[in-house]
Amino acid sequence: MALNYKTCGYCGRIFQSSGASACPECLRKMEDQFKTIKEYLYQHPRASVEEVSKETEIDEKLILHFLREGRLEMVAADGFLVCEKCGAPITSGRLCKKCSDTLAHALGSVLPKQNHVDEDQTNNRKSMGSGKMDKLHVNINSRK
Repeated sequence: MALNYKTCGYCGRIFQSSGASACPECLRKMEDQFKTIKEYLYQHPRASVEEVSKETEIDEKLILHFLREGRLEMVAADGFLVCEKCGAPITSGRLCKKCSDTLAHALGSVLPKQNHVDEDQTNNRKSMGSGKMDKLHVNINSRK
C-alpha cells in the first residue's frame, strides 16, 4: 500500500495522512481547544459564539468548524450558521432539515434497491437490535 502524504491545512507541515486534513499535532491542539470550549459552555450554556471566542481566546473560525461538524450546537438559529445549499439559518451541521431530506431522497432514488435480503443480514439486524435503546445517549447536564 502506498503512503499518502498531505500538507496540514492549519500549520502547513507535511504529514502522513490516513484521511485527516490536519497533522496529528494540530488535531491534538484542536481537541484541547474543543475541551476548553466545552468547559466554558458548561459554565455559560447560553453564550454566543462571539462571547465564547473572546473569553476562551479561540478563533471563531474553529468554533464554526466544530458547529459544522455537529460537535457543537447553537441554542437558536441566529443566522451565524447557515445551510450551505439554501442559506437558511441552522443550529449545527452543514444543511438544514429540508435540504438534508431532499438530498437523502435524491440519493435514495439513484441507489439500487435491494430486493433480496439474505438470511445472515436478517439475523445480524436482529442481533444488533433496533431503536433508541441501541444508541448512546449523553446528558451534557450531568458531569463527573
